[in-house]
Amino acid sequence: MRRSRRGRFLGGLLGTTILITAALVAPALASAATAKVTFSLLIDSNCVEGYGPLNRSLHLVWRNSGGALKSDAVVTTSAVSGYWSHCSSGGTFLAKGDRLKAIVGTYVRKFTVPPLSVEVDRVQDNFHGTAPAGSTVTLWYIHGGCCADFEQHADLVADSSGNWSFTEDYPTDRFYGRIEWNSAKGDFVQAEAQAAAVSVVIGRSAVLVKGDPNHGVRVVLRDGQTGARRGVAKGLTDQYGLFQGTFLNASGHAVKVAVGDKIDGRSVSSDMKFTVRNIEVAVDVLADVIDGRCINPSVSGSLFVLRNGESRGYAFIGLEADGSFSIWMGDGGTLGYDPANIHRGDKIRVTCNLAKGDALTTNYVVR
Repeated sequence: MRRSRRGRFLGGLLGTTILITAALVAPALASAATAKVTFSLLIDSNCVEGYGPLNRSLHLVWRNSGGALKSDAVVTTSAVSGYWSHCSSGGTFLAKGDRLKAIVGTYVRKFTVPPLSVEVDRVQDNFHGTAPAGSTVTLWYIHGGCCADFEQHADLVADSSGNWSFTEDYPTDRFYGRIEWNSAKGDFVQAEAQAAAVSVVIGRSAVLVKGDPNHGVRVVLRDGQTGARRGVAKGLTDQYGLFQGTFLNASGHAVKVAVGDKIDGRSVSSDMKFTVRNIEVAVDVLADVIDGRCINPSVSGSLFVLRNGESRGYAFIGLEADGSFSIWMGDGGTLGYDPANIHRGDKIRVTCNLAKGDALTTNYVVR
């Protein structure tokens, strides 16, 4: 089975971030009838797949743009559809310019991975990338906030330099984008990306970063008054663009995020810098009402009622202009909301989704 990188976030809460994966869209089976072998590819994936003659042995040779061997494998095509796939190991990922050769008997099909890319740019609030000059591509995109269950799309044409761009009517922060390209011979190639973002929890040392896959990240925790470095979280994102780490000081000890600290992730995105401000929470146990306020400028939020570490109810939060909210947890369940009978000792976990797509979380124990 191939492993798809496709994913999107529903909220920014570290403990409750949901990553949804979906199957890579394949070309119609009729494509196999117009060419002996076609390729269906996801850039930055560790897998190569496609279609060929039914129930045949297919020899795949996979090289990088310089000719160095990445993988050499023999697979068998499906007896029903002609589908075939090969997934490499050891950190080998499909890149622009890679050269693929598929051999079935005496037939040889060669293919070079096109310069296809997409970036969800939180600084410019747009989508942009590259594709073969003059070619038509389709951009699919999803908002990363509450409850989006469908993709919108735009058909675009790369200019003579091989560049394309697209701007929506609303900010693209916390969006996911996927660009698709089809060759004249029935090949299908896609690339995908998500807006860079960092999530931290007040009183915890954990940090979650999403960005480009297989890239180095470095987020610095600074003293809000002096600017001195209190801790650093650094590492490499995985093939899904995710990195989860810990703020460590110069001695290698974990450092907890405190109100007033500054988060500096400008090595990930040039505008990833904010001051950690408090998240106000108050609970009326008898009325099952949770009131609060996101002090940092925020566009939305979420809360979970936890008891003994298990969720007893949740709500996606719409904020007033000043960042305040009031949620009655005794209402009937609906999309984005599950009621809860609040008890003393419960933990209320509130996440504020900041204006540029980052997330700040606090935990409040009901007294």
